[in-house]
Amino acid sequence: MARPTTPGEPVQLLALYLPQFHPIPENDEFWGPGFTEWTSMVAAEPRFSDHRQPRLAGEMGMYDLRRPEVAYQQEALATEYGIDAFVYYHYWFEGRRVMGGPLDAKLADGDRSMPFALCWANHDWNRNQNGLPAQLLIEQRYSEADDLAHSEFLARAFADPRYLRADGRPVFFMYRTQEHPEPTRFADLLRAACAAAGVADPYLVRFETNGSHDIDPALHHFDSGADLHPHWLWHTPADQRPERLPLGMPDDFWLQYDAVAAASSARSTPSWRRFPCVAPDWDTTARKPTGGANAMHRSSVIGYETWLAREVAQQRACEHAPRLVVLNAWNEWSECGYLEPDAEQGRALLEATARAKGIAAPLADEHPSMEEDLKMYDLVIDPQSEASAYKWVLELVPPNGTVLEIGCGAGHLTEHLQARGNRVTAIDINPFAAARAARFAEEAFDLDLDRHVLGERLSGRQFDCILLADVLEHVRSSTRVLTDALSLLAPGGTVVISVPNIAHIDARLMLLQGQWAYKPTGILDDSHLRFFTRDSVCSLLRDCGLTPHGWRRTQRPPFGTNLGIDQAAVPSARVDQLLADPDATTYQFIVSARREGGADQLTRPAATTFPVALPGVDETEALQRALAQRDAELDAYRQLKILRIARVPRAAYGRLRRLVRRDRP
Repeated sequence: MARPTTPGEPVQLLALYLPQFHPIPENDEFWGPGFTEWTSMVAAEPRFSDHRQPRLAGEMGMYDLRRPEVAYQQEALATEYGIDAFVYYHYWFEGRRVMGGPLDAKLADGDRSMPFALCWANHDWNRNQNGLPAQLLIEQRYSEADDLAHSEFLARAFADPRYLRADGRPVFFMYRTQEHPEPTRFADLLRAACAAAGVADPYLVRFETNGSHDIDPALHHFDSGADLHPHWLWHTPADQRPERLPLGMPDDFWLQYDAVAAASSARSTPSWRRFPCVAPDWDTTARKPTGGANAMHRSSVIGYETWLAREVAQQRACEHAPRLVVLNAWNEWSECGYLEPDAEQGRALLEATARAKGIAAPLADEHPSMEEDLKMYDLVIDPQSEASAYKWVLELVPPNGTVLEIGCGAGHLTEHLQARGNRVTAIDINPFAAARAARFAEEAFDLDLDRHVLGERLSGRQFDCILLADVLEHVRSSTRVLTDALSLLAPGGTVVISVPNIAHIDARLMLLQGQWAYKPTGILDDSHLRFFTRDSVCSLLRDCGLTPHGWRRTQRPPFGTNLGIDQAAVPSARVDQLLADPDATTYQFIVSARREGGADQLTRPAATTFPVALPGVDETEALQRALAQRDAELDAYRQLKILRIARVPRAAYGRLRRLVRRDRP
């Protein structure tokens, strides 16, 4: 039975450790003499303009794990930044151990004090990377005799005093229990071998890989499960995972990093104990040069820190031990899952790890003068005006509760929230604004959401309502900022957001006139970094595990914004066509949401017709021609989609790429 925890008991960070950084006979045979993880890494090529490849090693260089000083340097670095143990990938094929040298060196060197654990990577070794034809290299086969021999080997490793223990029990991970024909037999034999060797009953954790996240670990006689991100997402139904990105090669599978983090935190809690996993990045293009890579786009240090801080906080709140977070990984260089310093970011990921764990101070800001910025948003609001989002915000925020107001400005909305009986904590990037809002808040402070983790700053706090009024369009990653804030939402709490609608008719007409002109304020405020439609708001909420409960909107008629559309140049038929969209006149969306299952059942508002004085030009025939051209383009695109979905066989696609390269001058 799990042991109850006490407040403040630490969370342990376990980093997966790949031993493939030294030559071995198998790799020499399969891939060529001297092959290591570095071979794939340095050969990587970017697939699009902002693709971060190749990744280059930092202060540790392209090390060889046969050199003892490397392991000492790795352990010292990991320990300094709060990593509690390395989890070595362990390869066992019917008694044949592959890449076992680094583990053997650890067991033989008693001076290396860092705790360690093992993960049996019980999958076949296949040639399915580096553009070479698929081939089974080493098959993983199972038998009772082999399970017994393997269990006896593991029991000897568990006896090492440095082996990671949870409440005295050695912690062991298994990569794919579902591929073992009799996983219960293996678990029972392992427990028996430990008992015979005088070792405590092991704490067995199965990784929920390859679509096996719905298997109760108890069915395999394991104690708990653990995520292994981002693996579970590749096997998740499309309507339950973030939107796939059209990047790289046709057979690549890209997801947005912050959306993966949000989807991870939004997952429902199973009936068993599941330990979270956080990946600093993931990109297998180095191993898949001809296509078929799985990757995450636009990872960032702040995105990783936010995700990790959120999982650490949730583990710290768990009622029972152990409290573990898996990091994928310490050194998966050719898949970009690494925490070791690289040439571009140095130790930034390690420093973020220490901050997320709470053993390092948060980043400090040096603020330039923001008094001029404050003046732009220092506006007195009319809480009764339907033209203002603030009326609807105040309607959707529950009264008499605790409110976290993110982006408080000078505090004019804060004042009305307080008047409705709310106790407000107010935050703004502008220190002058936060100081003004402090008049109506229990606490007010400045924070740059693009550089800092709000969940760390307010760790342990919970709020009945989190309000982000006209905030998410100003940040680099709206998904990351929203999921960061959600770590502070009380059970049953409400989130209220407002954002401008980039699909307003004026913005569309501006594009049709070949313009995209930023303005000091409004839909195209020149400080906006993100743009929203109703559908993208729904996608954002869904990725973050939120269900909309109330929609409100402000409206502006055609030519009623500050975008400066040349009204005389717009045919009336085009305006009528655009006004068929119910949201064509929506200027801002205001929505309340909660953590619940189910889709948005709310009906969209009816289309609103505004009288518009336009030149009386009959362009019906021209409009029909334009629609016919659009339909033809859509049909061509659908055909292209069909070709992409068909997926040219990988080997044939690789041969084609090589031929194309050969023909280049």
